[in-house]
Amino acid sequence: MKYDSQGNESTLRNDDSQSIGLSLERLQELLNASEVGMLDEAETEELQTTLAESKSAQEYYAQWQIQSFLLADSYFEAQPLSLPPQEEESNAAALNRKVDHVSATRSSRWLAYLAIAGAVLTVCLSSRLLYLEFWKANGINETSAIKTDGFDSNKQNPISKEEKSSGIALVTRVVNMQLAEGSQRVLRGEALSPGVVALDSGIAQIEFYCGATVVVEGPARLELVSDKVVRCERGKIRAQVPPAARGFEVFLNNRRIVDLGTEFGVEVNGEIGTLEVFDGEVELHGKDQNAPPKTLLAGNSAQWNADAITFEEQLKDSFLDIDGLQEREQQRNNANFRRWQEHSQKLRTYPDLIAYYAMDDIAEWNRKLPSSIDNSELDGAIVGAKVRRGRWQSKKALEFKHPGDRIRVDIPGEFSSLTFCCWVKIDSLDRWYNSLFLTDNYQQGEPHWQILDTGQLFFSVRVSRKRGGPKHQEVLSPVFWTPSMSGKWIHLATTYDTTRKETTHYLNGRELSREALQPEKVVSQTRIGLASIGNWTSPTKPDEEFAIRNLNGRMDEFMIFSKALSSEEILELFENGKP
Repeated sequence: MKYDSQGNESTLRNDDSQSIGLSLERLQELLNASEVGMLDEAETEELQTTLAESKSAQEYYAQWQIQSFLLADSYFEAQPLSLPPQEEESNAAALNRKVDHVSATRSSRWLAYLAIAGAVLTVCLSSRLLYLEFWKANGINETSAIKTDGFDSNKQNPISKEEKSSGIALVTRVVNMQLAEGSQRVLRGEALSPGVVALDSGIAQIEFYCGATVVVEGPARLELVSDKVVRCERGKIRAQVPPAARGFEVFLNNRRIVDLGTEFGVEVNGEIGTLEVFDGEVELHGKDQNAPPKTLLAGNSAQWNADAITFEEQLKDSFLDIDGLQEREQQRNNANFRRWQEHSQKLRTYPDLIAYYAMDDIAEWNRKLPSSIDNSELDGAIVGAKVRRGRWQSKKALEFKHPGDRIRVDIPGEFSSLTFCCWVKIDSLDRWYNSLFLTDNYQQGEPHWQILDTGQLFFSVRVSRKRGGPKHQEVLSPVFWTPSMSGKWIHLATTYDTTRKETTHYLNGRELSREALQPEKVVSQTRIGLASIGNWTSPTKPDEEFAIRNLNGRMDEFMIFSKALSSEEILELFENGKP
C-alpha cells in the first residue's frame, strides 16, 4: 500500500489499468519488488516494457517514486512497523519487512534524499518522453529544431515530417527517351502517379506496384489509371504479368485486355491494333461489353480495325522484351561511359582544376586514391571506405557506410573563388550534417561543403576566428533530396564567387539557388590544406570522440576548381558524366 506525504492511503483508479497496459495491482507489485531489488529477469523486462510503452505508467511511476521517498523520510520513521522475527514469512511479508527495516534506520534518510533526486530525474525523464511524444504526434523532427553545431541558430532548417511516398508505379529503366507534350515527368527510379505518360521516342520500363512490368516503346501515349489498370491510346507495350498481378487490365480505344497471368504485347494506333500472347493466356473483350470475351493462349495473336477482328495461331514477335531492353540499355551505357572517359581526359589538362579524383583506377584493397592530376602530392588516403561499382559497370566508386569511412587529402595553396563538383549516390541522410568535403580545423578561409538531413546543400567559408568577429555565411539550397532519390546517381556542384560575391548550388547541371554574400563575409583568399572527402576531421587525442558526419552512400568522381564555373560549364560537366 502507498501513502501520500501525510500518511494517508493514495487513491488509485482502476480504469487507469487500461492505459497502463496491466493491472494497477501488478504494477504496484513490480515497483515494490524493484525498490528492494527482488525482481527476477522476466519481471524486470515486464516492468521496463510497461514503462517504455505507457505514458500512464510513466506518470504513475513518477508519482509512486515521490510518494515512496516522502514515506521513507517521514511516515515510516514516525510510525515504525514491527514483525515477529521468527514468523515464517511469505514473499509479500518479506518485502514489507525489508521496506520497514530500511525506513526505520538512519541510513534510510540519506537513501531517501538520494532517491528524491532520482524521483526528480524520473519526472524529468517522464516529461521528456511526453515532450518527444508531442513532437512526434505533430510530425516534427526534433533535431531540426535544436540543431546548432556552431551555425547560425536563427537560420533554422525546415521542420521535417515523416516522409511519405505516392504513386502507382515505378520507372526502372529508360533508354534514349524523349517525353512528349502533356506527359508527367518520367525519371528512372521515380514513382509515377495516375496520369499521362507520353513518349515521342525511346523506351521506358514501368513496374506497377501490383507486380506487372510494362515496356513502352515511343512514340506512345498511355494513361495510368491505377496500379492494375492502364489505358493505351497509341504505341507499343509489352507486359509481363506474374500470378501475383493477375487481373492486370489494358484498355484500348475500342477493346479491353484482361490478363490471366501471362506475357503479351499490344500495338495500337487509333482503331487499328495487334495483340500477341507470348505466355499464359489473356481475355480480349470487344466493343460489345456484353458479348463473351475471346481467350487467347500462348502463340495466339489477334488483329483488328474499326470493322473486324481476326485471330491467328502465329506471332510476329515484334515487341521489345525485358531482355532486349537490357541489351539496348547496355549499349547506351557503354557509349555514355566512353563519352565520360574522353571528357575526363580533357578535364585533367584544365589549368583551373586544383584537385581531381576520377576514381577510375583504384584497386580493391589499395588504400591510396591516385590523383587524376599529374601530381602525386595530391594522392588521397582511403580509410575504411570500400571499392564498389560506380555509375557504370566498368567504373569504380568508393562507398562510405561507417562513421570512420573517409578519404584523407592535403591540398596546398591559396585561392580566390572555388567550385566543388561530385557524382554521388546517397542511400540516406541519417546524420545532421552529411559530409561531402570538410577541412580539418575550419580555419580562416577554409570551406565546408555538406548536405543537411533536411535534404539541403550547405556551403560556408570561415571568415574569422577572432572573438566577436564574423564567423561565416551559411548558404543553404532549397530541399533537393528526398528518400525517393535513394540509390540514384546525382551530380552536385557549388560555386563560391568572390568577384560576384555570391554562392550558387547546382543539381544535375541545373541551378538550385543563388545567394548574395554579405560584404563582410566574403573571403578573398581561400585555402584548404588537410581535409576529408565524405567525412570530417579525425580525433587529435587518443580515444577522443568526434561528430559523426560520414556520407551514407557512394562517390565516384570529385573535383575542385580555383574559379567559379559558369552555369554552362556546370551543365557540360553533368551532360558528359550522366549515366
